[in-house]
Amino acid sequence: MCIRDSKPNDQILLASDGILTLSEREIGTVLKAARNLASPCEPLLAAVMSRQHPQQDNTTVLWVKQAPTAAAESFWRQPWVRNTLLLGVQLLALLGAW
Repeated sequence: MCIRDSKPNDQILLASDGILTLSEREIGTVLKAARNLASPCEPLLAAVMSRQHPQQDNTTVLWVKQAPTAAAESFWRQPWVRNTLLLGVQLLALLGAW
């Protein structure tokens, strides 16, 4: 999946292998319980730490959530904005100001 292809409300969770202290089922349970939180990162890290595994690998968790509406489309991605900026850059280059 490419980030630019994400849809409103899509979520991506990236974690280092330290998260494997938990089973997939346990990770799913934590994610479901954290559904109404701003981020599931703290509950996931707390679940890993609660295991107190003597050989625990470090754990890093990153969570990204796409904006909830299609209206979040970037202003800069609108064709008229791109074309206007491109024209401005071309004019500056033509005039030798760039």
